[in-house]
Amino acid sequence: MGFSPDTLQFLAELRANNTRDWFAQNKQRYERNVKQPTQDFAEHFAKFMQERHQSAMRARVFRLHRDIRFSKDKTPFNTHVHLACMDEATGAAWMVGLEPVERANGQTGDASPTGRLHLGYGCLVFSKPRLEAWRAGVAGAGAADLEQALSEAAERLTAGLSLRINDPSLKRVPAGFDPSDPGGAWLRRKAFCVWIEGLSVDLAMGESALDAITKSVTDLEPLRAWWLTTMGPAA
Repeated sequence: MGFSPDTLQFLAELRANNTRDWFAQNKQRYERNVKQPTQDFAEHFAKFMQERHQSAMRARVFRLHRDIRFSKDKTPFNTHVHLACMDEATGAAWMVGLEPVERANGQTGDASPTGRLHLGYGCLVFSKPRLEAWRAGVAGAGAADLEQALSEAAERLTAGLSLRINDPSLKRVPAGFDPSDPGGAWLRRKAFCVWIEGLSVDLAMGESALDAITKSVTDLEPLRAWWLTTMGPAA
């Protein structure tokens, strides 16, 4: 229950030929090598997480078509897989991303493209209630609890892996908070995602992918525990 080299091959070729005409000619390949494996994986991933946490989870596959209305880049398609298990208890999500990687010669559409695997937990954009809960949770001494959860997650990782956190959205601490607040670095965020860096793309390949990915992504469970304890359940 996973992906295949054909998944990366299609995404690499799509990156090199990102037009509606090319996609129309290769749509059957997309459905066979990308769309169906992604949907199947997302559903099984959500089922696993629901059973593990005894909490409602919902599979989500992010759309292939790009929103180009306000973008200078007018290429019509995303050239990566992005799926999520929406954690309805927290309003956050377990996330999986897969993308082709350019080789040293700059070519992605060769016979055996390489790839990159992303696994993470968090929220890409806080709703207003979640943002308020986040700021209340990380202000003052609360920042230490979050940092402890991050430390616990990092200690679970196997050798060679590390954690990456999305960059802050704001340059300054928001109005109403002391600029010298111990949680200042966290208060400047309007989203919070933690990613595992250094994973082998082979984890996403073949029938063992679900076992391999769930084993890795559950290293981030201290973050979910902090989320529930500090921010409370999603409204």
